[in-house]
Amino acid sequence: MLKITKIPVGSILIVAIFSVVIASPLNELKGPAFSNPKEIMPPKNDSWLSKKINYPPKYRDADLFLTLDQQLYPALLPLINQFGSQNDLNIKVHEGTCGISSGMLSRKEADIGGYCCPPARTDRINGLEFHTLGISSMVIFVNPANKQLNNLTFSQLQQVFNGEIQRWSDINPSNSNQLINPIARLHCKLRPGHWRLILDNEELFSTQLNEVSQLNYSRGKFLSTRP
Repeated sequence: MLKITKIPVGSILIVAIFSVVIASPLNELKGPAFSNPKEIMPPKNDSWLSKKINYPPKYRDADLFLTLDQQLYPALLPLINQFGSQNDLNIKVHEGTCGISSGMLSRKEADIGGYCCPPARTDRINGLEFHTLGISSMVIFVNPANKQLNNLTFSQLQQVFNGEIQRWSDINPSNSNQLINPIARLHCKLRPGHWRLILDNEELFSTQLNEVSQLNYSRGKFLSTRP
């Protein structure tokens, strides 16, 4: 059973889910949480390990150059700037994505790269070290009109996203008979964790899924008007 904690934010309801998963056939459809750290990709060529880091032209004057995904960037930038000031270092930080971090590290264009996702096997190049800064809980947003929705099983959550459950009343007869409008951002499809902890790949999701490029305030307004 998934325990749901409801936290009102404006007209939206954040549902934080902390799960204890019981074995079931649907659980076989979930993806891995992490890649195997022992599976390391060889460098592109013999000279890669000895190759010097060459910053992009825009950042050539930096003492240290980092590329961070869009979640780590706002969280760590104040601390990075403080560290640079205290140690008289000119630290430049680029706001990017997991893919940009992976690309710059593989081309030796940055000292440090940040990912919002666990690294894929192809990210683990010999010579790179990965450190986990934190692991977040699975979070589901629902409309406040679903007042009777106090818990979900993990299997029910999977069935919502694969299309087997299509109406709120299929979860609880006292809920609205309206169709569920599932929304998801299926980012970093090659990397483990995140949405792949529900269903392993995009082919397993319902054709009724509203896939979006980002989850922002406008998407929240949509949720607040579509139970």
